[in-house]
Amino acid sequence: MPKPVLVLSNSLGTPSAMWEAQLPTWSEHFNVITTEHPGHGGADAPPGPYELDELGERLLVQLDARGVERFAFAGLSLGGVLGQWLGVHAADRLDHLVLLATKPYFGPPQPWLDRAAKVRAGGPEAVADMVMGRWFPPSASPELVAHYRELFVTSDREGYANCAELLATLDLRPELSKITAPTLVLVAGSDPAVTPEEGRELADAIGDNARLVVLPDAGHMPQAQWPRAVSGLVLDHLLAG
Repeated sequence: MPKPVLVLSNSLGTPSAMWEAQLPTWSEHFNVITTEHPGHGGADAPPGPYELDELGERLLVQLDARGVERFAFAGLSLGGVLGQWLGVHAADRLDHLVLLATKPYFGPPQPWLDRAAKVRAGGPEAVADMVMGRWFPPSASPELVAHYRELFVTSDREGYANCAELLATLDLRPELSKITAPTLVLVAGSDPAVTPEEGRELADAIGDNARLVVLPDAGHMPQAQWPRAVSGLVLDHLLAG
């Protein structure tokens, strides 16, 4: 019998290599499909603006081409936004949902618009140090931070900017109650981008089929700082009935 499918989706500014610590464990139980946002991980960056509906339909077309009907999904930050969209618009195809370090509304818009403008002008390097400060707390390994900075600066400037502008205008809050898949909301205690309180609001808005887990002393990349904990928590959720 073939393994069930698990689709992974990344944050803004990272390629699928961000899941490298989880892949060995999850691949034992799932056929894991990694994806890339436009302009990330070597993917093409078509002209913007980008709409979330377009990114969601783009992913479903890719899965259709591979013959994937039903799947579990785990996404972090922007990837988790895509997961929320799938929970609303592709509920009949979704077995389990994992939303890591994400929320339905990233406003106010102006900081995202400013960041997009800086990246268009100077490339990802123009905001890399600021972003690393939000992704990792002071307790994080310098080698880990340096590794993720190297991943970050490979992003295509136009693809990154268009994705940032998508987050500027996003608001999925009115639709969250439509998510019916069993959902794990996983956030970190030291994440300035998605706080534990915002994680609780997300889980509560989804309803009884969602549960919240907060990891201590991790920033916006908990899968990198707490790889074994994240691997185990996600796997337990995905394997539950």
